[in-house]
Amino acid sequence: MTTQVQTVFLYGPNGGRKFSKTQTDTTAAEITTTTGTYSLGDIMRGQQITHYMAEFAAGIGAAWIRNKASGENKAVLANDVIGEMTYRKLDKPVTIQEGDVLEGYVDVA
Repeated sequence: MTTQVQTVFLYGPNGGRKFSKTQTDTTAAEITTTTGTYSLGDIMRGQQITHYMAEFAAGIGAAWIRNKASGENKAVLANDVIGEMTYRKLDKPVTIQEGDVLEGYVDVA
């Protein structure tokens, strides 16, 4: 198995935050902040997310916001073949709550 860095920027009316993790291909995992190991719900609780950018090194990748307690998938952020990082709008804004995590999956294919 190979690894690659997956980076996701989340943006809203109150600014944004960068999340990044070295992911093992074909394994879903939580992506935490680059300035520590804070989860999405810890660092952005109460903030609204309206836009994002995501990137990964090769193959295909996906990222999503999920609540750990309820299991609810709140938003799919990226589900793309590698390309340039593009600023994208969510289908509907998401308000971050305690227990929300940013997760990702990559596959070099």
